[in-house]
Amino acid sequence: MEARRHHPLCLNEEIHLYHNGVSRELYKQYATGDPDMAVLLALKEGTLKFEELNEDCRSFYQERLDRIRE
Repeated sequence: MEARRHHPLCLNEEIHLYHNGVSRELYKQYATGDPDMAVLLALKEGTLKFEELNEDCRSFYQERLDRIRE
């Protein structure tokens, strides 16, 4: 695989755009609040599949998902 060469200023701009773009919003959405709410949001939006949860956690989140959907 051939590495692309960037002018240092262009590379800095690309890093800045990435850092302050969608990746920043995803980080804020999932990392700065209540972990249980982050899991519920990820389940609700389909980012995380219910089957990917540990079996011992599923009933905990299923009850909360049921409340959200009511």
